[in-house]
Amino acid sequence: MKVLLTDNDHCILELIIILPISDDIKSTINGLESKKWIMEKKYDLLLLDYKMPNLNGGDYIKNLRENSKLNRDIPVIFVSGRSQLNEIDLYKN
Repeated sequence: MKVLLTDNDHCILELIIILPISDDIKSTINGLESKKWIMEKKYDLLLLDYKMPNLNGGDYIKNLRENSKLNRDIPVIFVSGRSQLNEIDLYKN
C-alpha cells in the first residue's frame, strides 16, 4: 500500500510513520510539495492535515478531485487537531 502523509506538524508525521499501516509511506510537511507528488504518482491512501499554512486540506482535495487522473478517487483521512467537523464535511464528496 502506498500512502502519502501531509501534515505541517512534525510530531504527527513521526507518530503516523511508526504505525504499521504501510511499508511505503511518503511524508511531507508542505501541502504544495504533497500536491506535486500526488499528481505524479499513484497512491492508495492520503493522510492529510486540514489546516496547513500554505494550502488547506479542503482546497487540496477539491483540486485533487478536479485535476488528478491518477488519484481522483483516492481515500482521504484528515488528520488534524484543529479543524471543526462541519468544515471537513464540506469535502466528503
